[in-house]
Amino acid sequence: MIATATIAALVAGPGLGRIITAGFGLQDEAQVVAGALLVAGLALVADLAFVRVSSRARRGRVPAVE
Repeated sequence: MIATATIAALVAGPGLGRIITAGFGLQDEAQVVAGALLVAGLALVADLAFVRVSSRARRGRVPAVE
């Protein structure tokens, strides 16, 4: 979800996608790669946080008895 939000920059939306689109406009490969790495890092950190929250939430549950 976070990584796909960078597409909003194509329609003048805010976010890290602006770094990537500006790099394309300037033909600056380093800026495009830097923006992509920032987005990928943010997505990985958010995913890790969601996994930790999910695992903590599941610890408190009692398994269903069949």
